[in-house]
Amino acid sequence: MVTKATGLKSAGTRVLCTSLSFLNRRNFRAKAPRKLLLFGNGNETLVRWLTYGLRMLDRWFHRRASVYGWAYYFGDLPTVELAVWSNVCVRCGSADPSAVLRTSGRVKAHRFWPDVYTCIACGGENFFTDDGDFRYLRN
Repeated sequence: MVTKATGLKSAGTRVLCTSLSFLNRRNFRAKAPRKLLLFGNGNETLVRWLTYGLRMLDRWFHRRASVYGWAYYFGDLPTVELAVWSNVCVRCGSADPSAVLRTSGRVKAHRFWPDVYTCIACGGENFFTDDGDFRYLRN
């Protein structure tokens, strides 16, 4: 429909993973809504565990619990990155590829705990997941 209306051909579609950053109380300037009490009053640690849990559910059972939408690209674009970036910051909502996070030294491995990375954009702490585990989402 977009191609028909605009004349621009589809250049690709990318799956977007959620960070649930809208539940993080650090992102409210005014008083947080009362409904946020259902999510630990927006506690960042709880939001971090919730997003990690959704990603693990997706990884183990090939679900789409951590998917919140898609980005559609139209026009004559040189290249479009279509890989799923599962590491989305619970504080600022920015995403980074797992390979970049690993090579930049932002991932800290833990033996009995999920690996943790620091966000490139805001420095927030998040649980790390490998993007390769979510290749099935592109289909």
